[in-house]
Amino acid sequence: MARGLIFALMVAAAVPPIAGAQSGVFTDSRSGISFRYPPTWQIAATQPFMLPILDSEPDAMPHIVVFTHRIPGISHWPTTEFAGAAFAYDARPAASPEACRAMGLPADKRAAAKEDAILHGVRYWHSTAEDGGMSKDLREEIYATFLPAPANRCFLFDFAVYSVLAPGDDPLRPLTLRESSRLRGTGRKFLASIRISAPSR
Repeated sequence: MARGLIFALMVAAAVPPIAGAQSGVFTDSRSGISFRYPPTWQIAATQPFMLPILDSEPDAMPHIVVFTHRIPGISHWPTTEFAGAAFAYDARPAASPEACRAMGLPADKRAAAKEDAILHGVRYWHSTAEDGGMSKDLREEIYATFLPAPANRCFLFDFAVYSVLAPGDDPLRPLTLRESSRLRGTGRKFLASIRISAPSR
């Protein structure tokens, strides 16, 4: 818990939100949720990758998913396994904090709990999940937080990385340390930009 709290506070302090003039802003005024995303990322109408993110299906999408197939400074498939990334947000009814935490640990995706995190004064349960098949892989960092009565809602945020494991004409090389750091930094910027305020009535 202490390590997670220290890490989260460092993220919030050291990683500025994506600059407003160079980003998109998503706002869910009914729930009081907002976050920023890079202008080159797209809003998905259906699941952007073969493997669904945030334990959902193409006909039951999360509230919003933004995605990209390329991140500047990271070589993509077929040079490396990296084939894209997505960030999803959903708000779901939950009877209790325990029920919300369970939503962040999807049973059908080799999910595992990690340390808790606090971002901008809000406590999250942090978990990782993985799904795969047909030379595809999806790794997710899921953050869940519960808003009690009268809302009784579970807010879920998911930074997901999609990989293609089948090589192209040449063998795939692993991401360099710089590329891996840039990928992690992209996820941290999303988390640092999340704000939860009083919902509109």
